[in-house]
Amino acid sequence: MTDTLFRLDSVSRTYGSGAAALVAVHDVSCEGHRGERIAVVGPSGSGKSTLIHLLAALDQPTAGEVSWPGLTPTPLTDPTVVGVVFQGQSLVPTLTAQENVALPLVLRGLPYRHAQEQAMTHLGFLGLESIANQLPDELSGGQGQRVAIARVLAMRPRLILADEPTGRLDTAAARQVVALLLEAADELDGGLVIATHDPYIAGQMSTRWRMRDGELSVVPDAAIGVSA
Repeated sequence: MTDTLFRLDSVSRTYGSGAAALVAVHDVSCEGHRGERIAVVGPSGSGKSTLIHLLAALDQPTAGEVSWPGLTPTPLTDPTVVGVVFQGQSLVPTLTAQENVALPLVLRGLPYRHAQEQAMTHLGFLGLESIANQLPDELSGGQGQRVAIARVLAMRPRLILADEPTGRLDTAAARQVVALLLEAADELDGGLVIATHDPYIAGQMSTRWRMRDGELSVVPDAAIGVSA
């Protein structure tokens, strides 16, 4: 199996048409590999979130091609093969923390009882046993993001994508979430892509890509410059 988890070939994503058209991603070519830790940096509106959505197959390009050579099946046919952590609340509000973690396992066909057992195991890995029966609106922002990471761990994806996962957290909670994402990627021997404004997070990654006006470039090690 190839170590190239995803590849974008001359990918563009445009919303609308004519004078009102918005080019969110413009002619991007790149690839990510197993074991790679990628930070996607740049100002708001630069195309970071659109890039993450394209990688997760939550959106489709208007030009070019997104492929996943190292993922079988691909997220086009099975969305659970990619683990996604969003900035905002991504937990199902009517399900407990344990049920949220179990949900993708049930969707994959695992018997409900076994899915619940695995969910509890992965909550335990993150020290969340005590909140297993709480609903999302009873959790702090940091707890909610840790539950989302437990859900990713339970799915055991080879690719983890995170779209500004610490944007609404204080510094201590944000650093804990990043550490957990790195540990999860290491434990799963997979790839990790994080869209972020935070120079600290970008500095933890082995590779940094900058998005500006929908275009992507590689950031030299000596010039992290997240918001520029």
